[in-house]
Amino acid sequence: MLIIFTRIAQVQFSRTFADQFPAWQGWCIGFLTSIFLLLSVVLREIAHSFAALNEGVKVYGITIFSFSGIKSIENPSSTAMSQLRVASAGPIASISISIICFSLSANISPILQNLLAQIGIINLLLAVFNLLPRFYDIQSGNITIDNQSISSVSLNTLRKNISLVSQDVFLFDDTVYSNILYAKL
Repeated sequence: MLIIFTRIAQVQFSRTFADQFPAWQGWCIGFLTSIFLLLSVVLREIAHSFAALNEGVKVYGITIFSFSGIKSIENPSSTAMSQLRVASAGPIASISISIICFSLSANISPILQNLLAQIGIINLLLAVFNLLPRFYDIQSGNITIDNQSISSVSLNTLRKNISLVSQDVFLFDDTVYSNILYAKL
């Protein structure tokens, strides 16, 4: 994953500064962007862990993946408000990193400005994806349906058992049987 992000950042750098800098500088900036992306993920997970520790939850370890991480905890927080504080620590950390990167990018060399802008944008995107439920698994807290955590239910099963029944017929003006057959495809 580090190699892929290095290449993506190197291509972006080469397009932004076409023929202004040697190719090796593009690779260096790409590598630094990838390292800072990994560091951002680590900082976000540390923020989640500190928030959990602040709420009295024991954290045993953190496993880091390409865009996220998973904490090994004893028991989740007992109240919804404490779960919200723990869950919001990650997006707040990502947004804070983004703000710091954008504020530091003023009045510096174009190469460092490009590096900080890339890191800032990536952290904003990480914050957005961290806030989307089950598109990006939750970092902490618990969402339950009938006292069963949705993280213990497969995404396929969850989607099969949740539906929307609209009062307007707008898809298929057909028999109920035909619509049920279509739903089971």
